[in-house]
Amino acid sequence: MKKLTCPVFFFFGMFPLYAELPQSPLNTEYTLSGIETLADAPYEIANSGTLNIGDDSAGSGTLNINYSSATTNVFYGSGTVNIGTDTTSGYLNVTGTNPNFPEMQYKSIMNYSGTINVNSMGVFAINGYIPSQWGQVVDIKNLNISGMFSISASKSSVSYIQISNLNFYDGANISSSQDYRTGSNAVWNIYGNDMTLKTLRVGNTNAGTATVNLKGEEVLRNVNDVSFDTVDVTLNLNVDNYPNTINKLSLCDNCNLNIKLSDARDEASTLSILSISSKNNASSMADSNMTIKNFSNDSIFIGDANGATINENRLYLEALDIYVNLFAYAGESDDSLISGNWNLVWNDEMQLFALNNSAIPEPSSVAAILGAMSIIAAYARKRK
Repeated sequence: MKKLTCPVFFFFGMFPLYAELPQSPLNTEYTLSGIETLADAPYEIANSGTLNIGDDSAGSGTLNINYSSATTNVFYGSGTVNIGTDTTSGYLNVTGTNPNFPEMQYKSIMNYSGTINVNSMGVFAINGYIPSQWGQVVDIKNLNISGMFSISASKSSVSYIQISNLNFYDGANISSSQDYRTGSNAVWNIYGNDMTLKTLRVGNTNAGTATVNLKGEEVLRNVNDVSFDTVDVTLNLNVDNYPNTINKLSLCDNCNLNIKLSDARDEASTLSILSISSKNNASSMADSNMTIKNFSNDSIFIGDANGATINENRLYLEALDIYVNLFAYAGESDDSLISGNWNLVWNDEMQLFALNNSAIPEPSSVAAILGAMSIIAAYARKRK
């Protein structure tokens, strides 16, 4: 194993101490302070292993992993990696050094089935030359980010970063030259709004279900496209009591979008979808389904980029000849199904169409009904 170590000097006698990792696989807890560089040396964190990169008592730490061939599992394992702490910096850098990686090798340089914690003072960076393939090049099962996760390719690459379970906390940062994709049965909790992605791809080659929980305000504002990646995918989109915007929603054949609005939402907590399209702008695909729980009028707004209209009580994208079946529930139970007619109502303030249903009376109508009821009640009391 090619290892380059950086000495850290200890003042008692000035003997050099090396920040040298134990042999792979790591199956105990180890704290790295100082700098360690692995060159073309695959390293595994076993299920029982914990690697701390930086520590409050030992000081900051840096692990550089350099690779020059498109080898499967440059860094991998099922254990735990802690990068930095809330007060001490830690850095994990995974760098491709070969500008001429062969394309479409379909190998994951990082296949991590354990947990990686990027704490507030931690930085996790994947950079340099990234092998290009129509699939994931990094696959992480559990990723918790309070610090920074950066993907920066020195040369164009079509590879994805796949994450199954993500906690992205307020104050954290993600920036990426590569698309992200949800793993199988993924659950993403997004609290912060500093996530910059070209495309968030939902689902994978196994279709399945992904759940994305929007737990802060405008948390997807810097994500260009939320795209169903293959047919028969279900996205459960749970929206807490905050306003949120999806810049572009790209559908696929037979995909299902299940939106659950907060049952305690206020008027300002709306979900806006600025553009509804299809993956790769495909036309005449099979119907998609949109189901909305805790629905009320003026809670969902959509743009008109592809000629959005209501046709046969379905959302119709005229430019693409695509239908989206619409279902809504006043609550979360099946017996709260709303059965009225759908309509798009222009909202000057939002500069978008409100997706409304005739079965739900307008606020002015509700006020009039309540007023009439109070008059009748007062009259009845007088009669007594």
